[in-house]
Amino acid sequence: MNDIRIGEEIYYRLLPDMRPYVATVASVSHNSITIKSLNEFAMAVKKGDYIFLTINDIDFYGEILEHPTKQTLKINLLWNEKREYFRINDSFPLIVKRVSQDFKCRRSRIFAGYGTKTPDDLVPDETINPVLWKMLLDIQTKLTLILERLNPDTESLLNVENKDVNISAAGICFETNERFEKDDLLEVKMLLPSHPPIGIITYGKVVRVTDTGCGQFRVAISFKDIEDEIRDEIIQYTLNRQRDMIRNQRKIREHNV
Repeated sequence: MNDIRIGEEIYYRLLPDMRPYVATVASVSHNSITIKSLNEFAMAVKKGDYIFLTINDIDFYGEILEHPTKQTLKINLLWNEKREYFRINDSFPLIVKRVSQDFKCRRSRIFAGYGTKTPDDLVPDETINPVLWKMLLDIQTKLTLILERLNPDTESLLNVENKDVNISAAGICFETNERFEKDDLLEVKMLLPSHPPIGIITYGKVVRVTDTGCGQFRVAISFKDIEDEIRDEIIQYTLNRQRDMIRNQRKIREHNV
């Protein structure tokens, strides 16, 4: 944080909108920063929202702590590009297969239909029951999944069991009975159980293989040539999942008191 100075110009992006805006540094502490926008913030923001910051050509990722005025935000900095990405343990459908090192079509992508945003004209107002709205979105998602069974990418994932993984925007780790070797190039196909679910295909290189016994191997993969859009989706998913896990653990502790 010593390389961030008050008054410095920065660029910020608010999720899910990823357009860049300009602000300046208003104050800096050990692990938080307050920024001041030139005008009122372009989007409605609230405590708990996530934000990207670019300062001195270094990308930071943070969570909004406060919105003291219409032009200022206090942000908890979670990590920057010089640190390891945030990781979580999770479970979801996953298919991994080896591809040749000269494999040309290595462009990561989101499956058609997954991750599609709700149109602006379908955003509910205060007259619509939020529980009913969530039910309608769930129905829409299930109908989409049924239709997308015609897509071989989605069909294969819908027919596999969940696999325990450790995932971040930098890579993924899991156990398998298939023997991979260090430096193998793998295609990674996964279905992130968000709302709606997000199907992702990306590629990575095996950086570590550990024999855990009983014919099982723990494989660590580092993502390669991953698109910024895909990385942002994984970042947002992992942070949201961690927040949900913490909330559920808090409810369990309160229930047991």
